[in-house]
Amino acid sequence: MEVVTEENIRLIEEELLSGRRLMLKEISARLEIPKTTIIRIIHEHLHMKKVSASWVPRLLSSIQKEHHLTCFQKILELCRGNQKQVLESIVTGDETMVLYYDPLSKRESMEWRKPGEAQPRKTKVTQSAKIMAMIF
Repeated sequence: MEVVTEENIRLIEEELLSGRRLMLKEISARLEIPKTTIIRIIHEHLHMKKVSASWVPRLLSSIQKEHHLTCFQKILELCRGNQKQVLESIVTGDETMVLYYDPLSKRESMEWRKPGEAQPRKTKVTQSAKIMAMIF
């Protein structure tokens, strides 16, 4: 009996897209299709692979991004003509909470993605441990 059918390919794709962190054994149990067949369909027919999320220090909201852009544009305007003087007078500072416990491991954060799809992003999160850092 052929288990690599258009129907099975469609079902597996729907499962993967509905829960991108699903394990192969979960899909196998739900659809009652052998794990080896699922692997074959994922790689040969759907051309998907499991990728880890890329870590970014923090995800900015659209308002924060606009604010940063406005500040940088003002600095560029100031620099026109007297760049050295402006750059020597800038004092920067930042204060942030540094989170160093990630309850979701790299393996747990892996998701199924099709070729060309953007890599998932995540920030470090914590349940308890954090420190304050001030940088100038």
